[in-house]
Amino acid sequence: MSKRVWVLLGFCWGLCGSLQSQTPRTTKLRPPTATLGTPITSITSIRELSDRRVLLTDPLEKRAAVVDFSGGTVRDIGRRGSGPGEYTYPAPILPIGGDSSLMVDSFGRRWILLFQEEFLGNVPPAGVVIPAGSEPIGTDRYGNIGSIEPIRRGAIRVETDSSYVVLNSRGSGRRDTVARLRPPDPWLDGPRPPYAHYERAILAYDGWLAVVRVKPYRVDWRSPAGRWTLGRPIPYQHVPVDDRVKRSYMQGLAGQGKASPPDSLPSWPTEIPPFTVAYPLFATQDGKVLVARASATELEGLLFDAVAHSGVSEQLIQLDPRERIFGTGVGAIYVGTKDDDGFFHLRRHPWP
Repeated sequence: MSKRVWVLLGFCWGLCGSLQSQTPRTTKLRPPTATLGTPITSITSIRELSDRRVLLTDPLEKRAAVVDFSGGTVRDIGRRGSGPGEYTYPAPILPIGGDSSLMVDSFGRRWILLFQEEFLGNVPPAGVVIPAGSEPIGTDRYGNIGSIEPIRRGAIRVETDSSYVVLNSRGSGRRDTVARLRPPDPWLDGPRPPYAHYERAILAYDGWLAVVRVKPYRVDWRSPAGRWTLGRPIPYQHVPVDDRVKRSYMQGLAGQGKASPPDSLPSWPTEIPPFTVAYPLFATQDGKVLVARASATELEGLLFDAVAHSGVSEQLIQLDPRERIFGTGVGAIYVGTKDDDGFFHLRRHPWP
């Protein structure tokens, strides 16, 4: 066999291996290691403590709580109000080192400092470095709070323009704009169309920042040192939005009730987008970001891309139709199963 043929075969084998490495394998969750018997109405965030208890926020009940899987208990922490140890509307709880955390009090426009489940007080106004109206997207071990901030013209928020990803230093007050996100579809001033999606970002506690891009679908990573790794395009199934998909989508919105006609929603896309913004991004302890793929109907089980710092989706985590991911921990992933009454039953699974 000639040298030219061997070179050609080697190139083909290498190309096949490269293409195969870009196709994520599908995995299911392993059996849970802990299950909570007490149902939860809803969950905004999960914050794992060093003793494996978890803090959670429930937006529908407007409460924060601590969960002890070993004892099977859920205990409220803090209380509603505007004084010390109180909050008006608990939002995500973010780690800031050890068992210390910050909780966003959305309606009160303040941050609350916690150690384990104890409320230590409000963060002074000078320590809140994120402007009002910005979306916090995580904290890191270097003292930064990540945020997504819209472009403003004077006091007016420009919904159809780009938004910025900003790293805000809690120590120095320095604010570094590190990324720009593609503008969302102009639906924010009217009814939300089906399958709306836009670029997103999350700051992991190890200091890596993930940016989920739309065209093409990929995840770019920024290291704590400021170096960017551009992700490879992530393959996904291109599903056209035909009448069947529209009817299935509308039935998913209606649940057990009667579905509205598809023309009651505006601006149907030509195909289902690669990912959905209906679920948050999750950063894992081993350096991945979990991105929920869009599906034809809410009745289908969710698929989450697990994208590593290389920008490659290494696996697809498949959930059952009633399962939702709510957070991650050390070698763990927290999942809730929705029962017939609409409550969630929380479990801890080993990380796949």
